[in-house]
Amino acid sequence: MFWIFDCRDVWKKERFELRKKLDNEGGYTFRWYYPRKSISYCQKTTYLDFGEYIFKVNKMYHECPLGGWGNLMHKAEFINVVLH
Repeated sequence: MFWIFDCRDVWKKERFELRKKLDNEGGYTFRWYYPRKSISYCQKTTYLDFGEYIFKVNKMYHECPLGGWGNLMHKAEFINVVLH
């Protein structure tokens, strides 16, 4: 089981900020301004749907603005991951 949330409006309104991680692991850190705080309490794998891209949340902190880190993938890649 996993959670996926429609966050297209968040992306369009520039309330979600991504930055490339500086370590060798890849991925992105993020800040989410005016978030849906309940998402940060999900216990299962969580994905944020930005339309063309899907963001897998690996870690999300509860403080505002919400921050954390994860991986960005194209929607087609996400579909392949979920189906296999």
